[in-house]
Amino acid sequence: MHNHSLTTLLLFMAIICLLMGCTVTEPSVEPDTVGEITYTPTTAPSTPIATATMMPESDEAASPTATPTPWLAPTLDELSLTATSAAATAYPNLASENSATPTPVPPFPGMIYQAENGLWQVSENWQPHLLSTHRQARLSPDGTQLVHAAEGDLWLTNLADGTLTQLTNTPNHIEHSPQWWPAHPDIILFFSRPSDQEEEAQDRGYLAAMSWREGWLTLLERDVVSLDDFAPSPNGLHIAYDRAGKPWLYHWDLESGESLYENSYRGEQTVTWARLGSPSWSSDGNKVAWIAAITGAAFPANGVWQVAAAIFDLSDYTFTLLHPYDNLGRGGWYAAATWSPDDQWLAFVTEDIDPARWGLWVARTDGLEEHYLGPGQNPVWSPDGKWLVYQDVTTQLVETTTWYKLNVYIYDNGVVVDWR
Repeated sequence: MHNHSLTTLLLFMAIICLLMGCTVTEPSVEPDTVGEITYTPTTAPSTPIATATMMPESDEAASPTATPTPWLAPTLDELSLTATSAAATAYPNLASENSATPTPVPPFPGMIYQAENGLWQVSENWQPHLLSTHRQARLSPDGTQLVHAAEGDLWLTNLADGTLTQLTNTPNHIEHSPQWWPAHPDIILFFSRPSDQEEEAQDRGYLAAMSWREGWLTLLERDVVSLDDFAPSPNGLHIAYDRAGKPWLYHWDLESGESLYENSYRGEQTVTWARLGSPSWSSDGNKVAWIAAITGAAFPANGVWQVAAAIFDLSDYTFTLLHPYDNLGRGGWYAAATWSPDDQWLAFVTEDIDPARWGLWVARTDGLEEHYLGPGQNPVWSPDGKWLVYQDVTTQLVETTTWYKLNVYIYDNGVVVDWR
């Protein structure tokens, strides 16, 4: 059994998840042209576009309505792991190998999680503190600022003094899904779409960028909407995104985009690429993983096609397929895979037609090994790669050498979205 010195705070009740399938259809999106968009400002301003000053958050304001009981501050060594049947294997017996320790542990230092009342970060003393009341806010690479979308525009919060600055002011367009680019700390990437865009396409948009420091904004894609998320490369050279389900790379230095030319990559199997979306990068920026819809003789599907994680090596023009499966069917596309810090593992969520294989998988990026962790989503790696946290009915924490699981108690139904 797993031994530790933490006091039991909560006994979780089991919940049975009902899976409901729906017919999978590829969206039919015709390329269209963005209307003229006028940003304010178009050149670096001498003063912010619009600035509202907030009082720095007091300790009282930073506390939730009901403050969670403070955790003792254990060391990681105190969380000893004595797994017996905890090592997951491919196609495991779910009943025997996917149970977790019944007593929850606190969220670890460095974890950032979304709760019902905002965005929180766990400090070195194991205590959570409130970063923002906007739960979708994104923390800057240096941890000093937050960016979030609200009322169709982007907003920047300075954590040192609580100052809130409006970054965009576009009455006819809506900005959403902002993301920092660590390789270019002054750049924020996001989607922009016309405000009168049809309701069913409101989660889509045209790739755009801005400098929060200099004040310029520009559309990087003007002709075709993206259906899924984009991903900037860690080396600062490219942005991976889709144009109506087709994979593209934007070359930052060249200020232009081009097709991935997926058919020019070589692999062990002959593949027809039906769709590629939701990209993510290896830490060196040389490989990009896409969630792919594939067909071919090696991939007989119960439906129209199979789904797999596909890793494209930009240096030698090869690809590797991980875990092809028959998909259950869903509205929208699948979430991006997440790379381990050492680039040796890829964590991704499947929606397999077989319920016993539906959920979170972790596969070696060379395709030689994979582990099934059970139902779950939103995988996040620890900075050292020794832990993987994800969301099941409760938050789960996996030690990545034994694949042993711990329950994690996060106040106010929190979901971990980052770990630093």
